[in-house]
Amino acid sequence: MVTSLILGLTISFGTALRQRKLSERVFFEEYNRCFKTVQNHCLLKHSMTKISIESDKNEIHFYEYRSKTDGFKIRYPPTIHPNNHKEIIITDSGFSSPQSIRWLNDFNQVVYKQKIQLGWGGFVIEEK
Repeated sequence: MVTSLILGLTISFGTALRQRKLSERVFFEEYNRCFKTVQNHCLLKHSMTKISIESDKNEIHFYEYRSKTDGFKIRYPPTIHPNNHKEIIITDSGFSSPQSIRWLNDFNQVVYKQKIQLGWGGFVIEEK
């Protein structure tokens, strides 16, 4: 009986962990698509965009640099959060400055490091 209880807990924990990783991976894929779409939009429309990563709202806002009302937002999973509020500017030529964002888990341990690359490079995610 004890063995089946331990086995059941192990299977449940493993399933929850896989589901967590899957939702985080899907989020980063969507975030990357949005990032690249905004870069293209800036280049084509010759306008600047601000990306605001809200550490307390589980949201990333994409909006025109001069207007907070236009744009869209995506939510990141509740299993991760950025270490602090971050703003990324994409210029009218589609470029962004290099910077890093650390994504933390529920225990404030770094689980992902997002590196925004100079220019048109977009970003890469390193899993810790």
